[in-house]
Amino acid sequence: MFAALGLGSASGSGTSPGQGAPKDSAPSSSSKGGWELSLGPLSLGSKGVELKPQFKVGAQVANFKAEAGLGDLRDGVKLGAKAEASVEAQAEGQSLAELHENIRCDTAGFRQALATAKQLLGRGSGALRQVAQTLGLKEGQLEEALTGKLKLPGSPPMILKVKAALGIGAGAQVCLGWCDTKGYHRVGIGGGAASAVEMGGSVFAGRHSSGASCKVILGIGNFTFEYTIHLSCADSGVAESAKP
Repeated sequence: MFAALGLGSASGSGTSPGQGAPKDSAPSSSSKGGWELSLGPLSLGSKGVELKPQFKVGAQVANFKAEAGLGDLRDGVKLGAKAEASVEAQAEGQSLAELHENIRCDTAGFRQALATAKQLLGRGSGALRQVAQTLGLKEGQLEEALTGKLKLPGSPPMILKVKAALGIGAGAQVCLGWCDTKGYHRVGIGGGAASAVEMGGSVFAGRHSSGASCKVILGIGNFTFEYTIHLSCADSGVAESAKP
């Protein structure tokens, strides 16, 4: 069915600390058959019933979603009306290069989107400079973290999740730095990341409230690249820089 929609298939592989051979990553939550129904602030589904700071009407079943309204304010101000089908892939690695090498997705346009992601997070890019500034890190520290030079043996791997979506509708999101539902203080990035915006994309970055990890999210076309980078095992300079 996904092939008929033009989404193809997605998979991922990762390299565990201390191991050279890749292994299949765990399936994403969207592929486990979960469901959710939203009626204003009320959300009920396979995970139970919950009241959220949102006002939207919609439903999600596995990889299919249709919704309209204002999303959970804890994850930023997100307003939209759309229906979409999606596939997700996940990969692990000890560096940014390993993540990009391990991720697999057959959806049309993925290679071009991946090339853009590499360019945006490449050494010396304006986007990388803005991301480092947003995270409270020096540009050189972030570059070293992405190359894996600051990781200690046995430390958690970096994680890349890619979502490819196809649908109709429109939406917009603004993140202003407050703590989201996963503990990250995300903000949208402009300035040096203007190249992503020009391509119809978006860039968000933020560090965890514990200071132990950071998250960078790139929206490129109908693809979303979500990077989780652990900082707790880095040297004290990075750890201290990650603190408010």
